[in-house]
Amino acid sequence: MCVQCRTNQTLTLAQEKLESDYERLKADEAEKSARLSELSLQMDRREQARQDLKGLEETVAKELQTLHNLRKLFVQDLQARVKKVEICCFLVIHNTGGQPDSQPMLVGLV
Repeated sequence: MCVQCRTNQTLTLAQEKLESDYERLKADEAEKSARLSELSLQMDRREQARQDLKGLEETVAKELQTLHNLRKLFVQDLQARVKKVEICCFLVIHNTGGQPDSQPMLVGLV
């Protein structure tokens, strides 16, 4: 075999190897690019979920504060009503001479 034939054969084999390596690298790059896009999308979704959760936490905190304020108002109102009933009961007992059965009166929450 001539020297030039061996050189051509060697060059052909080297070129085929380079083309094979190039195709493999190209496929690896496409795979990694797709993976990067997937991870980027996941990161965006997580950030959106984090922002949504932050907004939800703020809403829950406001609602809890509102419930706490309503509870305080309810307790104040209930205490005021109990105080009125106690006063009415005292007046009924005092006006009837200590015998609440002598004059029937309806006493309720006002």
